[in-house]
Amino acid sequence: MHKKSFQALVTTHFLTIINDNLYKFLLVFFLLEGKTLTENAKILSCVSFFFALPFLLLAPLAGSLSDRYQKRNIILATRFIEIVCTLCGAYFFFIQSVLGGYIVLIIMACHTTVFGPAKMGILPEMLPLEQLSRANGIMTAATYTGSILGSCFAPILVDLTQHLHINNYIWPAMLCVVLSIISTVISFHIRPSNIKNFSQKITFASFKDLWKILKDTRQIHYLTTSIFLSAFFLLIGAYIQLEIISFVEFTLKYPKHYGGYLFPLVALGVGVGSYITGRISGKDIKLSYTPLAIIGIALVFMGLYIFSYSLTFVILFLLLLGFFGGIYQVPLHTYIQYVSPEHKRGQILAVNNFLDFFGVLVTAGVVRVLGSGLHLSPEASFLCLGWIVLAVGIWSLWLWKESVYRLFLAFILKKQLGPHLKVPKSSTAQCYFIKAGSFREVRRILAMLPKIMRGIVFILDEQLQPVWTTQLIFHCVPTVVNHLETTVEPEVWKAWAILQAERIQMMLHKLPDVGIVCLGTPENIVKFESVLLTRNIQLHHILLSHKQKGIQNCYTLSLQPN
Repeated sequence: MHKKSFQALVTTHFLTIINDNLYKFLLVFFLLEGKTLTENAKILSCVSFFFALPFLLLAPLAGSLSDRYQKRNIILATRFIEIVCTLCGAYFFFIQSVLGGYIVLIIMACHTTVFGPAKMGILPEMLPLEQLSRANGIMTAATYTGSILGSCFAPILVDLTQHLHINNYIWPAMLCVVLSIISTVISFHIRPSNIKNFSQKITFASFKDLWKILKDTRQIHYLTTSIFLSAFFLLIGAYIQLEIISFVEFTLKYPKHYGGYLFPLVALGVGVGSYITGRISGKDIKLSYTPLAIIGIALVFMGLYIFSYSLTFVILFLLLLGFFGGIYQVPLHTYIQYVSPEHKRGQILAVNNFLDFFGVLVTAGVVRVLGSGLHLSPEASFLCLGWIVLAVGIWSLWLWKESVYRLFLAFILKKQLGPHLKVPKSSTAQCYFIKAGSFREVRRILAMLPKIMRGIVFILDEQLQPVWTTQLIFHCVPTVVNHLETTVEPEVWKAWAILQAERIQMMLHKLPDVGIVCLGTPENIVKFESVLLTRNIQLHHILLSHKQKGIQNCYTLSLQPN
């Protein structure tokens, strides 16, 4: 039942993405007929602005609807609205109405806004955690495969129908109608969930509520940052989607609608990157992929500037750009869904949607400023964006250095490590306690702890000195060293331990869970643990064990019963 329902959701989402991109590209080609580079920048910024605006204005409504009502019913309602939109779009292309084209674009953006929190919020209700990363990878792959087909269909169908007596935008628009009908039929196979909250207040365009929800996300570690980085990705993607048309026409010297053939390379790369990321993430959420992918995207933008003269290199870099983009966003989407409280998940996803399309709105200004303001060529604009992305990448790498370091450890120690440790999800942050006998054991523990769990290392005996291979622990993972002499009074030692307990209690005010790794003599570890227990910190014990596997030891972590 879950599999059939998920397949129906993915297919419905996939067809919606095709329709959105097909209609938007048809409208862009229709509006850009015979325009100059400066006029292109103005028109593209207008299309981006009007497409993004409904996502900003309706985000609070979309989130509260998703939290209050069955998400399946919201999905079905948006399908019927899409049928009406596509019929109107075909009519306005027939009468060649520019105003009508913009109106349909806005209405299509409205129904997609409402569709967004429902389709993403239903995933955790439909699937268990261990399938969530993979499901997000599939959804993201469907998003960008749909973008490929939608943006490809537009120039292909315009070319095929240009010799017909009737104008060559009507028949492609009729394909939108057919696809919307098919998606409506398929959406009936999505299984209803049991989660609804009729006491939830319906919120309209209240930016005060959005701001409150955004502030609430600070109670969950990294959630606010993840939401903003997700929005930054939309800014990058929207800029590429629009600027590639001018790049093709004025840098590569091809007809403008050939841009519809190049952007799918980005989307194909994102689809592949998303799917691979979902697969290799397995049963964990690896936020550490994101900062590495951002730096990769920055280098690709710079490569596009350097090799803009070569179509072969441009194709390669666009594929790489998409591939890094897929790696970038799958961990973010999965983390946002997983850590968001169930009763607020729709609202948080709506805030995420709002900021995503605020990024798209900013794109409209960036295109306008760089193109018609500074009169930069498309390839020079890519270079400017590359430096901005690189700065964001370095900042995120510093911010998430613990996650990146633990990912690095898991990679280099993978032959020594056993199966993934699964811990139960809780609505409040839980504290896990792991004993270590050496710095090497600390490294193995950090590598095997769930990547979503925050780590903190306590060195209870100063005389324990790390070797050069373990020095990075002090720079990347929060580490506390007990500098007290071994002969110090017990009351002083206990006072130090109480201070650390208060620090841990502060950490537990925020999700996700905390993993305490204690390195020291057995006596000191027992003393420290007893202080934590007297401070009412509930500890869940994890045991590091090993067994012989071939010629080397295989280490595993196991959750111990309380």
